[in-house]
This record gives sequence, C-alpha cells and structure tokens, in this order.
Amino acid sequence: MLISYNWLKKFVKTKKSARAIAEKLTLSLAEIESLEKKGQDFILEIENKGLTHRPDCFSHLGIAREVSAIFRAKLIDPLEKLSAKKFQSKKKLPVKITVLAKDLCPRYAGIVLANLKVGPSPNWLKTALERVGIRPINNIVDTTNYVMLELGQPLHAFDYEKVKNQQIIVRRAKKGEKLITLDGVKRDLGQDNLVIADAEKPIGLAGIMGGANTEVGSTTTTIILESANFEPRNNRITSKTLNLRTEALTRFEKNLDITLPLPTINRAIEMMQKLAGAKVASELVDIQNKTFKPKIVKVKIEWLNKFIGINLSKEEIISILKYLGFKVKSQNSLLTIEAPSWRQDVSMEADIAEEIARTYGYDKIPATLPKEEDKSPQSNPDLFWRKKAKLFLKGVGFTETLTPPFVGKELLEKSMASGEDYLQLVNPLTVDQEFMRRSLIPSLLEVGKNNLKYFDKFRIFEIDRAFIPEDKKAPSEILYLCGIVVGEKYLQTKGIIEMLLEEMGIKGSQFEPYKLKKTFYGKIFHPGRTGEIMLKKQSLGLLGEVNPVILRRFGIKKRVVIFDLEFPQLVKYATTAKKYAPIPKYPPIVEDLAFIVPERTLVGEMIEEIRKVSKLIVSVEFLDSYKDTRTFRLTYQSPKRTLSDKEVEKIRKKIIGVVSKKFRARIKS
Repeated sequence: MLISYNWLKKFVKTKKSARAIAEKLTLSLAEIESLEKKGQDFILEIENKGLTHRPDCFSHLGIAREVSAIFRAKLIDPLEKLSAKKFQSKKKLPVKITVLAKDLCPRYAGIVLANLKVGPSPNWLKTALERVGIRPINNIVDTTNYVMLELGQPLHAFDYEKVKNQQIIVRRAKKGEKLITLDGVKRDLGQDNLVIADAEKPIGLAGIMGGANTEVGSTTTTIILESANFEPRNNRITSKTLNLRTEALTRFEKNLDITLPLPTINRAIEMMQKLAGAKVASELVDIQNKTFKPKIVKVKIEWLNKFIGINLSKEEIISILKYLGFKVKSQNSLLTIEAPSWRQDVSMEADIAEEIARTYGYDKIPATLPKEEDKSPQSNPDLFWRKKAKLFLKGVGFTETLTPPFVGKELLEKSMASGEDYLQLVNPLTVDQEFMRRSLIPSLLEVGKNNLKYFDKFRIFEIDRAFIPEDKKAPSEILYLCGIVVGEKYLQTKGIIEMLLEEMGIKGSQFEPYKLKKTFYGKIFHPGRTGEIMLKKQSLGLLGEVNPVILRRFGIKKRVVIFDLEFPQLVKYATTAKKYAPIPKYPPIVEDLAFIVPERTLVGEMIEEIRKVSKLIVSVEFLDSYKDTRTFRLTYQSPKRTLSDKEVEKIRKKIIGVVSKKFRARIKS
C-alpha cells in the first residue's frame, strides 16, 4: 500500500520528515518497505500483511491517526463534520433501495446525483492518484477512488439511466445468473455471491467490482452513488471463487468500520459538486441493519506497567489512548476504555497494553528477564523410568509389544488362571474380550506362541496395566513390566534383569527362591526354576521358567523364561543419583576362587557373604558353574596403599571360613 507524505500532512500537523515518520511507523505499526521521492512529495510503501487486522490503516486518515499518536501531533479528523453534513435536494428523482440479504449487508447508503459533466479530473487529483498507484479515469470514478484512499471506505457509482426501474436491490445471486464486470470478464455467479441488482439483473459484485452494464461513461449525466458495508467473510469467499481481487475488496474483507458509509458518501458528494457540477437529486437513503456497539475494556494502571515492563504515569497512558481515538474514564488506578468504531480489534487488557507499548515505543522499553516464577510441570517419575526401561530393553534386543487389556475365558483356562476373580465387561465386543486382565503373562504367552511360527528365538516385553478387583471399591490398576525370552537360558535373562536394575539405580536386590503359592503365579512358574526379586524385604517381581504344563497348553515346545515386575515398586527404589569416587592410585589384586557347594546353593547369597568379609573386597563376580563347582573372581584394592600378599591371604582365609561354615562348601584346590 502506498501513502503520500503530502496527503498525510493534510490530516496531521507535524514537521517531522517523511523518513522520521517511516522509521517510527516501522517500529510501531508495520514495516515501511521503501521511501521514494516523487516530485515535491515522498511516497511510503507499507507492507500490507502487517495491517491485516487494521482495516482503518488502509487510508491516509488511518495512518495519520498513528502518526498523531506517535509524535503527539494534532490530528485533523473530518469524519464528525462530514457525518453531520446535510444536502438539500431541489430536484427529486425516483430511486428505490432494498436490502434483501440483511445478514451480508449491515449498512447501505445511496443517493442520486444529477446534472453531472463527466470528464477528465483536474491535474492535482490525477497526480494524487498516480503517485499512489491508481490510474485516473474520469472525475466521477477518480473521486470515488480518492475518497477511498483518503478515508478508507470504497464507493461506487452506477449510471442512473442504465439501472432498470431505478431500483437497487442487495441480494444473493440467483442460480445461473451471469455478470460482465468492469474488467470485461463474464462471470458465472453462485447463489452465495452477494450482488447489487436492479429490477431485472445483477449490476455489480457487492464490495468487489461494478458491472459493465451500468458503467459511468462520457455520456452519463445522472448517477446513483453507493457507500455500503458488507460482511467480510462472504466478500472474501466470493473473491476466491471468482478469482477477482480489487482495492475495494482489500478493505471490505477486513471488516470495515460500520460508521464510515455516511461521512464518505458526504465527502464524495462535496467533491463531485466541485469537480463535476453535481446536483443532489434525491434524499439520502441510509439503511442500517446493524448498529455500532462500542467495546469496553477495563484495566488497571499497575497491571499495564507490570505487563509491559515500564512505569508510565496514568496521565501519559491516558494521553496515548486519547491520541489513538479511545475514550477513557479513570477511577483511581482503574481505567474504563471505550474503543472507537474503527478499532473493533481491541477487546481485552492485552490489546490495550499492546497499544500503549507500541505507541510509546518498543525501543524505549528496557530489556529485562521475566520475573514470573517457573510454572513448568514437574517431571513425572513414572514416565521417566518407563522410558528409561524401554530404551534399555530395546537396546539389549527386546521388541516391545502392545496387547489389549481384555482377555477371554479360553486364554485364562490355557493359563490355568480362570479360578481368579476378574472384572467382567457388561457388553464385551467379542468372547475373547470378556474380562479385564489381572496379569500381562497370558497375553504375552499368546504373542510368543504366534511368533514361534517365524522365529526360533526372540525377546519381547510390554509395560501396561493389570486390573485387580477390590471389594466395594474401584479396581486397582497396577503397572507391570512383563517380558518373555524364548530360546535362551534362565541365567542369561537373570543377567539382563540385573543390568536393568543397575540402569535404574536400584542396588542391593537379591534373587531368592520363590515359594509357590496357591495363586495364578504358583501354577504358571516352574516349581524349581523361579526366583523372587527382593529388596528390603519387599518383592519387586518374579523371574523364572514357565511351567511345562502351561507350555503344552499353549503348544510351545521350547523353554520360555518370563519376568513379571511390579513397576511402581521399581520406581520407588530407582534413582539417578550417582556416587563419585576418584580413580584409585594403587593397583588391585585379582584372583579366582572355586568352591564345591551342595545342591541348590544360591550364588547371590554367596556373593553377599563374601562382600561382607572386608571393605578391601571391591568386586565379586560370578564366573562359572560346572556340576557342583562355583567359581568367583575377586578384586582386592585399597584407596590408601598397595596391598601386600599377606593382607590378601588373611582376607582369603576369612572368606573360605565364612563360606564353609554358612554354605557347607569347601575350597577347590
């Protein structure tokens, strides 16, 4: 959009240069893309996209208001006087204006002007239009364009003699209607297109372009002058449908000020009287289907200053708002602000703050860090550790699966779990989804059976909820981490679980023999190859082989190792805290010890007892198991000195004594 500096100064009294105005408008309103000198004038090119919410700024008067507020300069606003102006009509020519589509035309003003002498515009008018990119046509059309650029309201003139029965009807187009617009293109109209019609046919596309059938030409002596307000959304849709954009549409599609039609038609009448000898030949018809209701915003001075980050006085804030056209009433620190008709984009406190900040000058507001407290949500430990566990298991070759929370009677019977108490659905989708599961194990065994058709060995896991009925209460929903390993030994899976616990920072856990109970777990786990993971006398879950009886029921002919961990218990003991220890300066002594032990001796308990013997034992690793022999690798180290062979020998003898006494084991020579 192009704005003339000389034209601007007709509305605002300022001695500021065109460059100074351009710089300030860029900082507070929209970017001035170029500043070009044309004759004795300067032309400012404003980037349109920055003004999409400001239809008032698509005119010289609108930009003048902004300049007035920025520089605290006097504004010469002609709208009030123009609205009050009355024209006397000696000659009465008939004209009938009807608005049928009231929802698409909030206001329509029209008047008949006669005795016109259509011809070239005077040089000053031609020059003014050419400098802002408008091609002069004749004194009537040029006047409508000039007023639009001056005050922001598009107008249109129809040749009175070409309007059938001198009727203007604002309506939706009828099916099959066509219109040749002023650009010479024949357009097929849709029933959603708003048109200006006469008694027989469309004579213009409302808010976009007039029709060629009522064009003002050199022989025109009488016109119907239109100044209206149209619903913006419909205007835009019509433009898109017909692929037609105009200067008028650019303004109408942005929701123009509903009070503008009256002062602008009066301004155009004034100019046509002077430039074309026009005589008013009818009463002014002004149909209003909607009236202006000002928006009221209440805001406190303290809030404004805190929000913006400055400390302006009440007087300065009120002054800025009044220069922008707002009406302000103050009661102590509370301001009651009435937005003018051209600023219906203002509706809340933040809008007022923006007006103050940009007019005062963003460049004057000091840069400070926000003082508000951090309100970001706290970390969710359940989600954090769930993600960590998933990443670890996927990293060691597991594939995550997701099974439905519903199970059927057949699956429960195969798992020997049908004797448990289950939540039963009233309206199950299928017989396989009749109950809410109490455990993930049956579903995972079914997945395992299906995968054996394609793979000999695999690892799968799932983290999801099981549902335990409670008497007269909502069911318990417990999150479980469950996995099965097919084609590998128990000890390999045990090592994976130990690594998982270490990854989660859980230390001090032990694998103890699982005492089979008369529950679902007691039936599904192998009676001699199942361990319970304990920590501080609390169970974290189970690890063991699946009972061969259950495997036969599923048709699985391989050994299957399964783990079922209660995830909230893992989260309870998990930690990201790490203990720092400096790298030891003194060398370690490493040796292997092999013990002959009785059957069913637990290696984990042996390791714990060996560790207790001395603080100089920094590591005990289980190396090998062969028949009744268990081999351990021990690392001795002191942070203060190099250990001697005698010190290590003394510790070794103590280890042999403890293991022999507690486990009835003997050292293998």
